[in-house]
Amino acid sequence: MRNVMTRAWEIARLAVKHHGGKASEYIAGSLKMAWEEYRIANIEQDGVGFYKVSAINGTIRFITNNIDGLKVSFLTEKFNYNTGKKEPVYYDITDKHNVVNTHNGRKFRMYQINVWGGDVKMELNGETVIMPNNNPHKNIAA
Repeated sequence: MRNVMTRAWEIARLAVKHHGGKASEYIAGSLKMAWEEYRIANIEQDGVGFYKVSAINGTIRFITNNIDGLKVSFLTEKFNYNTGKKEPVYYDITDKHNVVNTHNGRKFRMYQINVWGGDVKMELNGETVIMPNNNPHKNIAA
């Protein structure tokens, strides 16, 4: 907890250098940023781990560990012409950006998907983790 607070004050002091004013004026926003850095830095290091960064403007952005063999897919619906019904199907997400945490050097993968899709599934060596899409307007029934 002390590390988060120390980092929040560092961020607040940087804001003063760029925008002027007092560090105490920036502490609320700086604390949010410091907590996010802490959560990202503490994603489970081995195996499947994720952190949802944001869900705004029609897009969910999330990060996962940068591990070879990690398969990430999202749930959507596909119309089955034989049955005349929509059926759930997972599609692989291949578009990703590799990012590095500047504080500890850990590597992550950043993904983004449309919030109207369904849940995100991550698979690695037989382990499966589901990141739920909590958007109340999603059109996928899981």
